[in-house]
Amino acid sequence: MCNGAAKAIFIRGLPEMNVQNIFLNDMVLQAKEGLDCIEGSGISLKNVQLLTGNTNSVINIHNSRNITLDQIIYKPGVELLINITGEKTGNIHLLNTDTSYAKNKVQFNSGAAEKALQYK
Repeated sequence: MCNGAAKAIFIRGLPEMNVQNIFLNDMVLQAKEGLDCIEGSGISLKNVQLLTGNTNSVINIHNSRNITLDQIIYKPGVELLINITGEKTGNIHLLNTDTSYAKNKVQFNSGAAEKALQYK
């Protein structure tokens, strides 16, 4: 449990050396901002509650690949659930997550392709 942090999860690798193989399960994180994953690979979140004060974007993924987001819970009424950026971003899986609580489910910017994200 995390309560009151500035950022719930911050992962930042380098283009030549991604942060790799992080598995986070069964967590409740209450913070001003949600998840930022920059230059990551093999990142997995399962049954994670991201209760954020900032509703503009709960999850930000930039130039990261092989990301699994399974059973993500967030506050109803957020503006944007996932912001995906960067040409290198790919193989992101959103599983068992109710996206109907977000006004906008996903946004692609800065060269990110829509095929980078798969829903189940």
